[in-house]
Parts: sequence; structure tokens; C-alpha cells
Amino acid sequence: MIRDKIVFSTKEKTLKQRLLRETDTSLQKVIDICRSAEITKKEIQSMQSVKCDTSSSMESSVRVIKSSPQNSPVIDTTKKQHEKCRRCGNPHAPRQCPAWGKICAKCNRPNHFARECRSKGRVHEVAAEESEGEDDFYFDSIYVGNIDAPHPQDSAWFSVVNVEGSSVKMKLDTGAATNLLPHKMFPKLNNQPQLRKSKAKLTGYGGHDIPHVGKVLLHCTALGKTQALEFFLTKTKAPPILGLQACTALGLIRRGGCHDSMPVETVTEPLTLDSIKSEFQDVFEGLGRFPDPYKISIKPEVEPVIQPPRRVPMNLHVRLRGKLDEMERDGIIAKVDSPTDWVHNIVVVEKKNGDLRICLDPKDQNQAIRREHFQIPTYEDVVSRLGGKRFFKILDQKDSFWQVELDEDSSHMCTFNTPFSRYRFRRMPFGISSASEVLQKRTYKAFGDIEGVHVIADDMIIAAATEEEHDLILLKVLKRAREQNIKFNPSKIQFK
Repeated sequence: MIRDKIVFSTKEKTLKQRLLRETDTSLQKVIDICRSAEITKKEIQSMQSVKCDTSSSMESSVRVIKSSPQNSPVIDTTKKQHEKCRRCGNPHAPRQCPAWGKICAKCNRPNHFARECRSKGRVHEVAAEESEGEDDFYFDSIYVGNIDAPHPQDSAWFSVVNVEGSSVKMKLDTGAATNLLPHKMFPKLNNQPQLRKSKAKLTGYGGHDIPHVGKVLLHCTALGKTQALEFFLTKTKAPPILGLQACTALGLIRRGGCHDSMPVETVTEPLTLDSIKSEFQDVFEGLGRFPDPYKISIKPEVEPVIQPPRRVPMNLHVRLRGKLDEMERDGIIAKVDSPTDWVHNIVVVEKKNGDLRICLDPKDQNQAIRREHFQIPTYEDVVSRLGGKRFFKILDQKDSFWQVELDEDSSHMCTFNTPFSRYRFRRMPFGISSASEVLQKRTYKAFGDIEGVHVIADDMIIAAATEEEHDLILLKVLKRAREQNIKFNPSKIQFK
């Protein structure tokens, strides 16, 4: 199913045609084809951009003279090429600005670079790339966030910290993995330790460099605790920042936890198909039943119809009788001896495994049924909510329509003819026009409040970013199914 969603949701026409032409496509093969197409597209775009840059540089060296009458002035475009652009800050040929179409890293507005941004608010998202310092110290990923606002104390936490004998008001940033101090504040400290060089490269969120002059070890005291903390001296206007580790070491913040009496559901080891079948064996056996029975609503102006019996091929009589007896034993149908207002025919369908499926043919009654019109999501709706997910599970309800019980009046409305006797459906049959909406509504009511669960008729997709999160969601679904007596088909589980 995931393979089909990838094929039909792709927007590239040529890629979709190629996937549809493949006769034997597994999920891994579809993923490989899509990745190959994506890499090819990026290479083509890169080649085109290089070609455009080369042609623009050649044009910039040519003096263009517009043909004009004898008394008209000559227009020289080379003069404009040496003027500084207000969007990118560099001279270039007309209509060749590299900032056009780009998003500013400071104000998130289009068509200019951050260095030419005129907005007042500045965003300093600092990240340090992996690099090696003189003391073999590595920075894997450092993120420091700060927003210059008119009243920063309204949107952030600040605390006064004693730094080398001087009181400094610092911002507590739990999203930062290091500490920052503006280099202009360093000379104002009572004690000034030796400044060390640093080869760490600090880059902003938008890719622009954040200059710094080095790093220093400062002794900080707060709430009676003293710690030696490392700071980067940056050339920014941001306030001093204490990162997560520094805030925790000084006791300025502490990690919150759950109350001792609050149960926390965890998974000790990854779930397997055999383990869930063993632990939840009752969920995969028998015929389920949703809590609320379904009442078929009929338009009052429609007259009931009794259809004449439809002949069934003789070679199906024995198998049909056996299927009817089985359905009667399971409580799906019941014999009818009294007169009923509605009598329908049936359609016998042979499944791939050789079993027979008996469907109702209520063509007249479907015109009279008042539907509930509960929206069923499309595959595109579900795919759009699967971004960032890496672990998936697909569960299929076992005999999904038959898990919806009919009330007594609705059961007699679903009476049908056979060559042997008349029967009535006690469970919702295949064929009535409102069946899919009724099943979607009841399934969503049972599982829709569980985050990470997506319901499409009788299929249920579980999607999560991590394996542990996936297993927790699966456990919630199986426990809910056990509580409400809903059954799944063990042979149709698509596991992770």
C-alpha cells in the first residue's frame, strides 16, 4: 500500500509514467527509482545554473550600445553593472541579481540577502560546524537562538550571574548547546582570563558567518553554585547567553519529570510480528463487534421493494449452502420465516483463496437510504501528513463491515433471497450505500484520538518518527481494540 501511495502521489509526470511501466516493483525498487530521479533533477539544475553564471559573466564584460538616432545619447550598461545592488550588495548585470528568489535569514522575506536587510528585528540563530580547535576540541552541532525585540524580557528568561566578579544579566537559552558573550563586554569584567584562539566556524541559520574572536574560560556563580564555563566571544549585538548545560550546572533550571504516581508507558524491546500476535492473540481471532449498533435510516416517501429471486448457478449451490450455514453459525445472518417489507437479491463473489463472499444487492434500497456523509480521507490526504515519519504499520480490520451490528429493524430491512431459504443480515452487509461511511465513522471514533493513527475505511496506518514511538502507538491501538472488541486480520499486517 505504501508503494502504491508513492506511485500515485508523485507530481513528476515522467517519473510516474516510468513507475507505472514497471511490471514487478517492490517498495525498495520504487524508492530507488525515485531517489535516482531526484538526484538526476538536481544535477540538471546545477548544470543549468553554471551555464547561466558563465553566460552572465561573459555578457557583463561586453559594452552594449543601443542603436539610436544621430542626436540621441548612447546608453552604456557597463556603468550600471558597477553600481552596488541594494538586494545582494554586489555589482552585477541588470536582471542578474543572485538574491532574487532567496529568503532573508533575518526577516524571512524574499528577494534580498540578510546583509542588506533593512528590518529592525534581527534573528541570531548560531550554528557551529564540525571543526578542530588547537586543543583538539570538536564541535558537532551548536545552536544558539536569540531574537532582538523591543522588550526581550517579555519573551525570554534572564538571570543575573556573577561572572569573574562582575554582575552580568544573561539570557537562559535551553535550546543553546554553548555559551556566548559579546566581545565588547569582556574588557568590562573585573578579571579577564587569557583569551584562546578558536577554529570553530559559527554560521547563521541562513548560512551567513557569525564572526567571533576566540573563546575563554570564565568562572560564573549563581544560586550559591560556582562553575568554570567556556564562552565564545562573538561580534554580535545579542545579549550574553547561557546554554542548556550551563543553566543546569548553575541550578538555574532543572529538568521536569513525571509524578511518581503517574504511570509511564514504555517499550522495553522492539515489537515483532510474532510478539504482538502472541500477546494480543484475542485481537486477531473471531469476529469483532463495534459498541454501537447501526440503524439504517430510510426516506419516508420511498415505498419498499421486494425483488424476485435471482437464479444461482448449479455448480455453486453446494458451496453457497455451506457458506450460508457458516455465516449463520457465526451470527452474521439469521433465517427469516415471517413476511418482510424489503427483500433483496445477493451477489456471490469468489475470492482469490477460493472462498465465497456474499454481498447484498439493494439497488432500490440504496436510493432510499439517508446517508451520514462522514468524510473519508483520500490517500493524498494521508500522505501529506506522513512527512518526517520513518516507521510505518498497516493494520486491516478482519471482515470490517461485519463488525458493525445492525439493530432489529435494520436487520429485517436487509432480508435476501436464496435458492434454499430467506435470510436477514444481523451485521452490516457489503453493498449498502452507507456502509463505508458508517465504518469510517466508527473506526475514527474508536482510534482517531491516538496521535500517529490514520484511518482510511478498514485500513489503519500507524506512522512515527522513531521505532520506540511507533511501538508505543501500536500498543495503544491493540489495547483499544481489545477493550472495544475490534478484530484485525493477522495475514494482512504490513510490519514496519
